[in-house]
Amino acid sequence: VQLALLRAGTVQLQPDTVPAGWLEDFRAAQLTAQVTRRGLWAREETRVLYTGEAGNALGEARFIRGRILYTGESKGRVWLNFGPDYRTDFTVFLAPAVAAALAEEELTPAALTGRRVEIYGLIRNENGPAVELTSGAAIRVIPD
Repeated sequence: VQLALLRAGTVQLQPDTVPAGWLEDFRAAQLTAQVTRRGLWAREETRVLYTGEAGNALGEARFIRGRILYTGESKGRVWLNFGPDYRTDFTVFLAPAVAAALAEEELTPAALTGRRVEIYGLIRNENGPAVELTSGAAIRVIPD
């Protein structure tokens, strides 16, 4: 039933709440709805954003896509930058536990550099639009 609702665009995936082993199936079902603009994906206020648009959706939980330009770490916090200026361009922050979980899946910051990804999270302003990932499930590498 949940897969059918996702495919129809009736509901939106919350990656952190998906039962173990089902995440890829749920993502594929939602992607079908997104690409065909079914249900809620036909509405402007719920469509997937690109990183350059994230600043227009501060305070909203959204899916955002883009290519990671460079990464780094400071004071135990890992960051993924999507533009040349970290003070204004979209950034994703990873808590140490999330960074460690991603590293176990070989998704280290170095491995993510240059990759296209989709992020899900609450967009806030921290030196430009930013999302703090609360789970490794909230990031998906998009094949080139």
